[in-house]
Amino acid sequence: MADQLPPLTIYSTRVAPKGVIEFLRSTGLPLEVEGPEDDWTLATITVKKKGWLSSAQTLVISHSSNYYDGEDWPRQRFGLQNYLAAFPETPNRPDVLRLVSSFQFALAIPRENWDDSNNYQRWKMVYRLCEYLDAVFLTPVALYDANGLLLTSRNGQFDPKAKLPKIPEFVSSSDQADDEAGEQQVNPPSAKRVARRTVALSIAAARSFQEIDTLEDSEEDRKYLLELIKILKLEDELEPQEWKVLQRPVGKLEEQDHINAIWRIEGAATLAWALNWFPLPPDDELVNVQEFFEALKLGEPDALNQMIDEATLRPLDEINDMRIHLTMLHWRLRNYKLRPEPMDFAKFSESCWIGTFDISKFRLIDNDLAIGDVSIHNAATEECSRVNSLAMERHLAINWITGGSDIYSETDTST
Repeated sequence: MADQLPPLTIYSTRVAPKGVIEFLRSTGLPLEVEGPEDDWTLATITVKKKGWLSSAQTLVISHSSNYYDGEDWPRQRFGLQNYLAAFPETPNRPDVLRLVSSFQFALAIPRENWDDSNNYQRWKMVYRLCEYLDAVFLTPVALYDANGLLLTSRNGQFDPKAKLPKIPEFVSSSDQADDEAGEQQVNPPSAKRVARRTVALSIAAARSFQEIDTLEDSEEDRKYLLELIKILKLEDELEPQEWKVLQRPVGKLEEQDHINAIWRIEGAATLAWALNWFPLPPDDELVNVQEFFEALKLGEPDALNQMIDEATLRPLDEINDMRIHLTMLHWRLRNYKLRPEPMDFAKFSESCWIGTFDISKFRLIDNDLAIGDVSIHNAATEECSRVNSLAMERHLAINWITGGSDIYSETDTST
């Protein structure tokens, strides 16, 4: 640890500003706190009293609720995941990246704490605090467990004895004595859940496409889709809006419900890609509906049921890479809508708010995102709008897979 150059940041799934102060006070060491105890800004604890031959040592801890409780927090976690994903691969990488998605709380310990070589008491207090919070801490080059053992590092080293904190289903939003319940911490869905959601979205989309060609047997086809849901036991997977689409007779579907359900096929295809059921089309191409429905075997209930039961997901690294790709695709399209001007997207990929991303996964023209045979700046407005809708649906789907929300339609797609 002596060769590391903090500052360092402590990350935890437990939101406990007041609890941290109570813990520090319980040590019996001198403590000074700036701000109210449930939303303080600086805590200074004297870890070693002044002696005959040395001065007193303090540990300064910084806290800002705006950092972890603001709208930018999902982006901060995403950037941290991307940063750690760039480290050399270790056996615990999937668990480390999953842990990062559960972070709800952060404390910073500034560089000024490490202004001399005798830091034993400071490190001891950091470890005790991490143990109290069931936390990890990050330096510029490595992530450590509560005992200071390496979880992952820039040079590829890790300690197999290092222990990850527990990733809870529920994360407390406060450390009050009455132990108030906090927001639910959503874990990524299982492969079977992803498969069920894929089929539910596909059935709703299939019903919506019936509005385009209202053939004589369209109503019978709608009833078949309802029966298929019963056969596959998907009743509890369908969201209210999806039920509404399925229950409307053909020709009676409201226009916006019809449009929304059709676009959902792009998300369904993204989920199917994660299951290795269907290759995801290029960034500016819509899903081929007929090929997609054939791949899902919507007309073969037994085969489809077997697909659901035997579902497996791609490796986490592949899914995380796709999440980064779709996030940046969606970002570029949204950014262009706000600022309709060309940019050097290739150069931007080398240093941006998530660190770096793989520009080779994008098709570029004039170093900017390509749409069709031209760069985004030369593409027709309706084409940009179409690809933006496509990107949003795929972005939503990949975020849901990685634990964005238990309810699919409520998954965040902020960029």
